[in-house]
Amino acid sequence: MEVFALRCLPSGLGYRRTVGDLEPAESPDQAAARIAGLAEGTPTELVMHSTSWRHLHDGSLVLTYVVAPDPEPELRAVAVTSFALAHGPDAMSPSPESVSEGQVVAHAACHLALVAETNPHVRRVLQLYPDLRAAMADLPLVPAAQLAG
Repeated sequence: MEVFALRCLPSGLGYRRTVGDLEPAESPDQAAARIAGLAEGTPTELVMHSTSWRHLHDGSLVLTYVVAPDPEPELRAVAVTSFALAHGPDAMSPSPESVSEGQVVAHAACHLALVAETNPHVRRVLQLYPDLRAAMADLPLVPAAQLAG
């Protein structure tokens, strides 16, 4: 599992990636919260959302979550430099041969931007963070499958 914690940087949207394994008897949501460093009973002034999954060449699956804003803003973050998404070579081969971390976080950020427009709970929480909402303001608000091209 991987979790991208989003935040606003001087250059725009930034992120911090954390990874971990799903533990026995743990739901993916519980694992994502643990991996992101969210303690039990974390206030609802954060958003956590499942954004995607992908199959790796070794046969494993990676579940991707996004958390906003970053619950540990004192830790190092990376700027999102491109919102170009991965896609397959043709309509009958949708899986890309490789996917970069930047493409995964771009997908996660676009997905969260769409959810913020369609889910009143997510919208309410993200409205508490105007800088973060401004950094996400120009992201495409279309289903993920329509973003690749």
